[in-house]
Amino acid sequence: MKRVIIVHRWEGGSHDDWRPWLKSELEKLGYEVQVPDMPDTDVPVIDKWVSKLTEVVGTPDVNTYFVGHSIGCQTILRYLETIDTPVGGAVFVAGWFNLDNMEDEDVKEIARPWIETPIDLAKVKSILQVATLIISENDPYGCLEENKQRFSEVMTKGIVIPNAGHFTTEDGYTEMPLVVDELKGFLAPDILKLRLKKEGFSHVFDWHDEPNTEYPEHSHRGKVSFYVLKGSVTFFGEINSTVNSGERFDVPVGVKHSAIVGPDGCDWIVGEEIEGDS
Repeated sequence: MKRVIIVHRWEGGSHDDWRPWLKSELEKLGYEVQVPDMPDTDVPVIDKWVSKLTEVVGTPDVNTYFVGHSIGCQTILRYLETIDTPVGGAVFVAGWFNLDNMEDEDVKEIARPWIETPIDLAKVKSILQVATLIISENDPYGCLEENKQRFSEVMTKGIVIPNAGHFTTEDGYTEMPLVVDELKGFLAPDILKLRLKKEGFSHVFDWHDEPNTEYPEHSHRGKVSFYVLKGSVTFFGEINSTVNSGERFDVPVGVKHSAIVGPDGCDWIVGEEIEGDS
């Protein structure tokens, strides 16, 4: 199942800004969406927020995507440096590594650990294959160029929006269609092919099966991974799993299985370690 975990901002929650709208829109596209309320949102603490996100995610995989808002972006980055399994991608909205124009000394003290505790961005980059930063040119917390530069170490795309503030309800943001567009873009065929090639698959190609096509029991000598662009396929035998549109599946080496394509057919992008092995 492809899923998205949305992490809210400092002093935010699951039901404010554009998060309810985004959850609804992504569910229409077939995503499982989780929007946890993070602990002590008025006084966010790194360990507590990362622990909560770890609990919510459970077992991450390449069908797991993230959307962060403000301090939620940092939480995602700090979570990603704790895992070793690649994930599908992330969209960071109003992300920051440094802040300016904070209200008072109490706020500065709350923010200090988030600003001063380093993040292993090289490790994050190895886990996060695609990421988009959406940032405002007039973010009230400033540090625009510094934050863009730091995010450039992990992001594959940056978008600067004029006069968007901090992308809150107060700034007029109760919807965020741009986030939906970016998540859809992560599943564009050329992006998926590039990802498979970067992972070392020597043969990456498009494939189409007619409805109800059957594959008899077989196994693979090398790694075979694929994305379903349209339709579905169900595996049987030592693998029991249905893979739907927008999802990826990594076929275990040497495991016997059969498969049947769903009633709508199936369009695939396939990566083979050994050409002709699928």
